[in-house]
Amino acid sequence: MSRDVGRTEQGDDTRPYLQGSHPGFVLRWVSGLLFLVGRLLMLVHSWRTLRQFHPSAEVAQHAS
Repeated sequence: MSRDVGRTEQGDDTRPYLQGSHPGFVLRWVSGLLFLVGRLLMLVHSWRTLRQFHPSAEVAQHAS
């Protein structure tokens, strides 16, 4: 009797270990997207902060 490894008892091709880990994959995608959005926000805020800082203007103010 030859047994097809990819088939379950019902005869479909879905693997039970993949069905059980689906919520884990969804959670991993959501957390990865949140991490990416957080990094992009940090980059934007850092860029805007550095753009506002003008060291030559502050040095001129303190020198006079």
